[in-house]
Amino acid sequence: MSAEPKRKIQIYLDSGWPGDNYEATRSMRDRLIWKGYGPGSDLFYLAFPEAKHDENAWAARSPIPFQFLFGKLPAFG
Repeated sequence: MSAEPKRKIQIYLDSGWPGDNYEATRSMRDRLIWKGYGPGSDLFYLAFPEAKHDENAWAARSPIPFQFLFGKLPAFG
C-alpha cells in the first residue's frame, strides 16, 4: 500500500471493539491517514463497543456506510 499513490475514493472502515479485527482495522485507518486520506472527508472509521462479527451487528450499522458514501452523515458524539 505504501508505494501506491492516494486515489480519489472514499473509504469506510468499521469494527466491533474489542475484538472483530479492531487492531487490524485501526492500523489500516492509521496507514490511510498517513497516506493522506482525511478522516470525515474521504475516510470514515468507527469502532462499535461490544459489536460482534456477525450478520445482526452488520445489519444494525449498515446504514452508516451508505450515508457516508452516498449522502449526508448523521451527527455522532
